[in-house]
This record gives sequence, structure tokens and C-alpha cells, in this order.
Amino acid sequence: GLDWEVTGTEVGRHIELDPDKIAALGSHAVAVPRGERALVTDTLFQATFWALANWQRFRAFRRVDLFAPWELPGLPEGWRLAARLLFHTIMAPSGFARDAFVAAGAARALRVTSSVEVAGRPLAADRLALRRRLRVPRGKRVLVTVFDFSSWMARKNPEAALAAFARLRRAVPNTVLVVKTTRGRRARGAARRLAALLRRSPGVVWVDGVWPNADIEALLRGAEALVSLHRAEGFGRNIAKALLLGTQVVVTDWSGNTEMAAEPGYVGVAPARLVPISDADYVLGDGQHWAEPDARAAVRGLRAALAAKVPKPSRAALRFSRARLARRIGRAMEVLPPPC
Repeated sequence: GLDWEVTGTEVGRHIELDPDKIAALGSHAVAVPRGERALVTDTLFQATFWALANWQRFRAFRRVDLFAPWELPGLPEGWRLAARLLFHTIMAPSGFARDAFVAAGAARALRVTSSVEVAGRPLAADRLALRRRLRVPRGKRVLVTVFDFSSWMARKNPEAALAAFARLRRAVPNTVLVVKTTRGRRARGAARRLAALLRRSPGVVWVDGVWPNADIEALLRGAEALVSLHRAEGFGRNIAKALLLGTQVVVTDWSGNTEMAAEPGYVGVAPARLVPISDADYVLGDGQHWAEPDARAAVRGLRAALAAKVPKPSRAALRFSRARLARRIGRAMEVLPPPC
């Protein structure tokens, strides 16, 4: 219900997005934002770069709030000062991410769960879209893992999903794992490593490229389960989307996605251990740690998912709604009254 402007609407063609949402921003787009306050929706790092590059304008805002993701339990040492000084409020999509900003000394850090919505395309259109994109034999039970190479293959950890699937397939041969990736052409070294793994992984279908959001939803809806044996997640958008679609998720039960554990269809895989990482493992990872999912627990989770029938989601649609996100952001920015 507020008047608003938006800057930074030029999005790379390689990023999966909803073009209707980008088009809706067009009439509000400006080169330099005006007004007295700003809400920045980006990483702390990109937000800081923007602030420094546009310092006079940034200083002129009476208040600047930040909605930011983060995937590790702490912030890099050099960035804690930015978290403390530049923003009135930092909103994070999970308690796990919020705690990282709190530990950095941010004056006001809040958990504000992201919105996740689905297109709701008819099932017949879903099946047609998948037949055009995938060559999965009829009658196979399909598992799916999804990741973007720009999110770091080491963090998304498809190796663990492939290893768990190989063990599962020995007991349940009528299964196929679909590995859906994005930006493989822009991360050729990582893509080559994945290709080498897949050559030793029968029963796996790999497809890389930008798909419309509705086709991603069709893939998730048509699967028995989404497999995400990641090492860390700030939130877990595809996990939330699968739960919204009534698809089970077999996921590492650590970091931001643990807040979804009460949703129907959530199958958590306990970490075998927490391991230290470095910048070679993840961007600005020195001094941090993340989780290694337990391999045996992962196979048990996959078998449980194949044996179960998932009820349709109940609270998830409300919890991840855009209207709820709008209310939470409005209250955090103090432009809406607090709940009674």
C-alpha cells in the first residue's frame, strides 16, 4: 500500500526468474532512487558495494533496511563492520541466517521468512512440459536434485545425493535421479567434475539450463522426493517449493531449512559431523564450518520417502505467502503497526 520505486532491475539472462514479476517492476524503475528510506534486497556484500558506489545518495536516506540471505553460521570478519553500521534493520530469511548477523553485532536483526509461491499450472500441462524436456522411461520412480552452479557445487553437494542414490538403487532398481542444474556453461570446471561423477552413476539424468519457474515446479511436483544433501542453506527455496507442491524432501537437517521440519513430507538427514571450511570451499569461508550429511541416514531417508504417502501441505501455503512476507517487512520497517 506504499508508493515505491525500484532500481537494479537488470537481471542476467542466465538467472531463473519469473518474467511477469520483472515486468511488473518496469513502470517503477528508476536509475537513482529518491525518497527518505530504502529497502535493499541483496547480499550484505552487494548492498555494501552499492552503498559505497553511491555514498552521497546512501547517506541522504533517513533509514536503510536490508533483506539479505546468508548460508554460514557467521559473517566474515571484514564484513561485520558493514552489518553493524550501515543498516537500521537486517532481515534474514531464517533464524540460522539471523543468528549470523546477531553474532556480527548488527543492532537489529530479525527473522523474516521469504515468500515462496507456485504457478499452479494444470497437471496435464506439467506432464507435457516434462515429456518435452526429459527422457525418463515410463513407470520409473523419480527423485530430483536441483542446484545452481553459482551457488557453489561444494555447498550444494550433489556428490552426496549421487552416492545415496547409488546405494538406494541397489535395493530399489526402479528409480531414476534427475539432476537439474543451472549455469553449467558458466562454471565449466565444476560442470566437468559433475560430468565425471555422472559417468559412474547409472540411472541418473542430467539436464542443465534455464527453465521457466512453472517447469521447475512441474519437475518437483512429478517427483517422489526432492533430494538436497547440502552442506549449508540460508533458507532453502526449492525445499520450501517442494513442500508447497506436496512433494517430500530428503534434506540435510542443519542450517536454515530446519525451520521447515514440522511440515508434512520433511525427511531430515542428520549431519554426520560439522567440518571446518576455507575460502577454497566457499566464498569467504575461512574460519567457518558446515555439515556433512550422514550417508547411511540419507539412504534411510530416501527409502522412507519412497515408502510414504505425503498429505497435501497445510500450513506451508500460508507460511510462505507473499502477503505474510509483506506484513512482516512492513512491521520490521515500522511502516505497519505491530500485531495486536
